[in-house]
Amino acid sequence: MEKDGAVTVQEALDRLLQAAPPRPGIERIPTQQARNRYMAEPVQAQLSMPSYSASAIDGIAVRSEATQAASPHTPMKLREGEDFAWINTGDPIPAWADAVIMVEHVNVEGEGCVAITRPASSFQHVRQTGEDVAAGEVLLSAGQKIRPVDQAVLLAGGVWEVPVLTRPLVTIIATGRELVPPGLEPQRGEIVEFNSTLLGETLREWGAITRYGGIVPDDPALIRQTLEHALEQSDLVIVNAGSSKGAKDFVPSVLKEMGTLLVHGVSARPGKPAALAVVAGKPVLGLPGYPVSAYLGLEWFAKPWIRKWRGERTSHEEEVPARLSQPVHTRMGAEDHLRVRLLAGPDGNWDAIPLTKGAGVTFSLSQADGWIKVPADSSQWTAGKNVSVRLTRPLSLLRDRILVAGGDAPALDILLSAWSKQSGRAVARYVTGMQDALDRWRKGTCAAVVVETDGTDTLPECEERDTDLSHALPLGDVTWGWIVQKGNPDAIVGIQDWHRSDLHWILPPSGHSGRIFLEKAAVYAGVSIPLHRKEEPSYLKAAAAVYGEGAAAAWGIAFAEYADTVDFLPIARRRLSLLVTPSLLKETEGEILLQLLQDQPLRKVLQRSGLDKPTIIRG
Repeated sequence: MEKDGAVTVQEALDRLLQAAPPRPGIERIPTQQARNRYMAEPVQAQLSMPSYSASAIDGIAVRSEATQAASPHTPMKLREGEDFAWINTGDPIPAWADAVIMVEHVNVEGEGCVAITRPASSFQHVRQTGEDVAAGEVLLSAGQKIRPVDQAVLLAGGVWEVPVLTRPLVTIIATGRELVPPGLEPQRGEIVEFNSTLLGETLREWGAITRYGGIVPDDPALIRQTLEHALEQSDLVIVNAGSSKGAKDFVPSVLKEMGTLLVHGVSARPGKPAALAVVAGKPVLGLPGYPVSAYLGLEWFAKPWIRKWRGERTSHEEEVPARLSQPVHTRMGAEDHLRVRLLAGPDGNWDAIPLTKGAGVTFSLSQADGWIKVPADSSQWTAGKNVSVRLTRPLSLLRDRILVAGGDAPALDILLSAWSKQSGRAVARYVTGMQDALDRWRKGTCAAVVVETDGTDTLPECEERDTDLSHALPLGDVTWGWIVQKGNPDAIVGIQDWHRSDLHWILPPSGHSGRIFLEKAAVYAGVSIPLHRKEEPSYLKAAAAVYGEGAAAAWGIAFAEYADTVDFLPIARRRLSLLVTPSLLKETEGEILLQLLQDQPLRKVLQRSGLDKPTIIRG
């Protein structure tokens, strides 16, 4: 167990809420503008609705006691002005009447005369005064979130203004000399400042008002000055980055000088370097600069603080049980929060697939369907373990989406995006090895599989021999090879250079088709997998790493979009096909997919992304 003085997330939150509890105000706003606001006080109806006895239907108003002799065998005739009056829905009931007979049960006998064949009962089809809302009745309670139906009830009860809790105003300050605002092209050593948008938009989803405090260099005096200004006009201040223990991480020391530093470091990952303080009686959160860490810190501390502002006692987050699809390894001493994808099984259960654990992997936040939490006293969870997943997407969307598993190619995202747009259903991609994808397809956890063949119905990079590929939809051909730096300054030829210790390589993960191809080629050539390597399933990320000089070469596909930034050494051709569940092909979504594969403008876009028209593959 780590002994670094860090406290648990719950202990840190308890300290924050005790030292700086939310203090919401009350404001009165027009009822029509109150959607999603929270009631500060109970509200009583000022009017009854309806405010008079009204007809609930179109028909005739009558005295019920005068109609009791009516029957199908002895119709009763009534005269207008003496025995009945025509009335429409919502009209006031005449003082002499106590019932309404619907127009469908009235036979017109002549001018001013009708016949009825059934008697009316007292108050039949009559809406009594206050039947919907009675004056003095409590319409909404304190703490209740106002929905559109609540607005309607309030207006029906004559409540034109409502007392609501003020919304917390949160200022977000970004720190770091390397940051540039969105819209400016970052130079080498610079990073686009996007965390403020991530944090700010999330806070607005939770009902806060946000204010951007700008980018502040790593300077204690400037950080202090910006904080002082933010505290004057905020209920909560968030300082992003500079909360760790590096040479330029000044936020904790500045907070300690200005107020009380409650916590510096929590026993959770990512997000461990979080700092919590109270300055001038207001809470200040110092969140780490890595996006995932910052987001988790927001959920751990800002979200429950805002919930308490509204008077909520419990969280309404949706969770589902799932099975881990692969082992999870963590370090004891701190709880680990892992992002996962969810795949639905044929038995109705969910498989949870852990995503990249890095604190700076922003894209994984967008890809994740939920989070799992590994306790601090655990170092390993085995595959098949039952876990609870806290959802980040609606369960209904996860159940309805079309999941496509298999290998990577930039053109696939374009095709599947077009499929999603035209079908109206979410289409998600799960990049994995072909054998794993086929296994999941047979189990029913994905609707389609991207298979890579040599142009026939065989899978050279897969042990699978039983799957019938004759009905797979051909997508196109790709060229495999080595992505190298522009001009190939390292004079790379291929796997025969794997012995060179001066080169770093990026390879597909184990089990992926490209990796299996390389491993077979290495055995044939008598060479070993290079020691200086990194695994990356995304060809675009691999190419970006080579362009950024983070690697000498990466396995990938020929792709026109990066032809100006890197060079490509072609090695082999493979055909991509889509193996789709037969039942899906028979549905509207399947018909749309078939039409897209014949769409010539889309085919040109796919070709620019490295997916050529299917041809005869030789060698």
